Amino acid sequence: MGYSTDFTGHFEITPPLDTVQAEYLQKFSETRRMRRDNALLVDYREPKRQPNRVEDPLRQAVNLPTGVEGGYFVGGQGFAGQTKDMSVLDYNHPPQGQPGLWCDWTVSEDGKQLRWNGSEKTYKYVQWLQYLIDNFFELWGRKLSGDVQWQGESSTDMGVISIKDNIITVRKD
Repeated sequence: MGYSTDFTGHFEITPPLDTVQAEYLQKFSETRRMRRDNALLVDYREPKRQPNRVEDPLRQAVNLPTGVEGGYFVGGQGFAGQTKDMSVLDYNHPPQGQPGLWCDWTVSEDGKQLRWNGSEKTYKYVQWLQYLIDNFFELWGRKLSGDVQWQGESSTDMGVISIKDNIITVRKD
């Protein structure tokens, strides 16, 4: 059950992300966003091995902190990072500030484009774009530009999301 929305098009990333940044954002898109206890996550400024702490080498490689309620964490185990390890506070609620449990925007392998990951049920897609811009693209000195069209299950649910230099506008058709 749920509601399906399809997207066509992509946003250009200028300058392109470096390889590890692209890998990080791909992993961010692939993992369930769950509230976590930051005290149980290894911080990017700490040595790699910490007893009784959950490691997150990809996040550490891009020099990101753990984020509010572990919001930047991508080191979860199991399918889509959903294993309930000791750091998980709430499996069914995202970290504060994140729009939902799943971010369905991902980047191309070459780091040049942001696009929909093809997920069957995509929610809060504009809010997720703003989150990605505010928390990653601006931080890394990157700009998004381009147009993505959406079409929901309802024939009246369609439009275009435009981004120019990280400013989002939405036009419903």
